[in-house]
Amino acid sequence: LGTGHIDSSHYVSNIKKEIKSGLLAATVAATVMSLIGGTWSYLDKDNRDIIKTDPEHPFVFGGVLFMGTWISMMISTVFGAGTPILAQLLKLDPAKIAGPLETAFQDVVGQSFLLGVSYAIFHATEDRI
Repeated sequence: LGTGHIDSSHYVSNIKKEIKSGLLAATVAATVMSLIGGTWSYLDKDNRDIIKTDPEHPFVFGGVLFMGTWISMMISTVFGAGTPILAQLLKLDPAKIAGPLETAFQDVVGQSFLLGVSYAIFHATEDRI
């Protein structure tokens, strides 16, 4: 964008490409994260009592990790693809505004979604124990 390789007529197609690659990356990363987290939760000796009363706990934990990671990465993908274009449309330098703004936004919003999803799922399932 900063070098002029993408003009305004290709903004939408560029964002679509970014979202497609983001979907793949988010799905792969979230799957790996959930498998590792679920396995770790199942094998952890401290969780034995929890697993006795709630045998689905490792799967719920893995699911929480999957959803939180996937949502966080997709927010980052959309925001990362859209911020430079928005900056260009507002006549700002995309290189100067995109880095700090994206980093701060992705950290705050991404982790908020991860914590929010975790809280909602664990709060909904804690009554079964």
